[in-house]
Amino acid sequence: MRTRRDNLTPARLSTVVKISRQFLRSVRIDTDIGREDALDGYICQGTARGLLDSMANQVRETRQRAFTWTGPYGGGKSSLALMLCSLVGGNPVLREKARRILALPESSAIDAAFETSDSGWLVVPVVGDAQVSGMKSASPWLQHWVRKGRKRDERDRWTSLAN
Repeated sequence: MRTRRDNLTPARLSTVVKISRQFLRSVRIDTDIGREDALDGYICQGTARGLLDSMANQVRETRQRAFTWTGPYGGGKSSLALMLCSLVGGNPVLREKARRILALPESSAIDAAFETSDSGWLVVPVVGDAQVSGMKSASPWLQHWVRKGRKRDERDRWTSLAN
């Protein structure tokens, strides 16, 4: 049996297979924050939603304000952090997109705990690594103030941590 080879021109794999952006690389909070396309394809698993609900309840019912998220590489910690930043940040388009993706009802515990005004929260992405300073991507002004031992108070003023 004979076959005609001239009809079997191989196609490039890239013309046949399309890989969604979220599978091409890991999420990077410092570079992906504020990007609407960074939220595309996010699927909020029940454990992630439970984590946000648990944090919201702790914020509302206790004085707890510091949280640690742990899990394996690729477990979705940075993606969820990016989603939370988008949910409370200053961009109303991103806030609404995050609300839709998380399927948040209007009066959720998450809304009550992380209430936003029209302008949203000032979200400052700080990414750590093994450097002594511990601040890899913080903006220069934030690095300056943190190194000087200062923090921002509730009236949007910088105060010394020594007080």
